[in-house]
Amino acid sequence: SMLCLAAWAQTPGERMGTGSIEGRVLLSSGQPAAGMEIHVYSEATVPPVKTGSGGTFRFDRLTAGRYGLTLHPMSGYRARDAGIVLRDGEKVSGIELRALQAASVSGHVRDAKGRPAAGLMVSAIRLHGGGSRHPPDRGMAGPTNDLGEFNHAGVTPGIYTLLVETRRLAVKTR
Repeated sequence: SMLCLAAWAQTPGERMGTGSIEGRVLLSSGQPAAGMEIHVYSEATVPPVKTGSGGTFRFDRLTAGRYGLTLHPMSGYRARDAGIVLRDGEKVSGIELRALQAASVSGHVRDAKGRPAAGLMVSAIRLHGGGSRHPPDRGMAGPTNDLGEFNHAGVTPGIYTLLVETRRLAVKTR
């Protein structure tokens, strides 16, 4: 016979909670998204989990606080992040994340003489058109490489405005 044990590593002084968050991830077709990695951002350190065959996930032993759930950025999918305020011992269920196929924005930045512009920050900003209720979303940002190229993978499909900041950043050459 075989015995399996699960253990949680804990830093000194870190408190284990009794709260939990559970839900599911669905593709835009409504089908469950199995094997999708869900990340939590909060003040506490919470390891990511993968969804089961029904697209379900569960985070246990959570302390009271604010939690955000998001899909792994390199999954090829994006979802509107879920924000949750968890009270001590509370068990939140029914959270649903819709996984949308991600897109990419890429290109080259050149200076006035047509030379590659390395080390410039390029931001992809999504405008929602809703005034102050829906401010612009700075979806992705990153520097151009030594060839002036940029690539923002994993963005939500939509219309973006590109902003190039002219303050140069340090760039490693190939």
